[in-house]
Amino acid sequence: MSQFSYSDEALVPFCDVLFTPGDLDLLTAGAFGKPVYAMARESRRRQALRACRERHPDEHGMETPAVA
Repeated sequence: MSQFSYSDEALVPFCDVLFTPGDLDLLTAGAFGKPVYAMARESRRRQALRACRERHPDEHGMETPAVA
């Protein structure tokens, strides 16, 4: 199991700033062959940061694919 130096709660303000730009594309497949959005939905770790990543497309009017 990974050890994190900072809690999710400490990182959420940075996540909010990072995901503020409307042109940040979380829906295009990246280095791991999946979109960041899909990887966030599948992750069970770092729930507060996951929620931040999941909110971004909706806040910027991007249509999100259904992820099982």
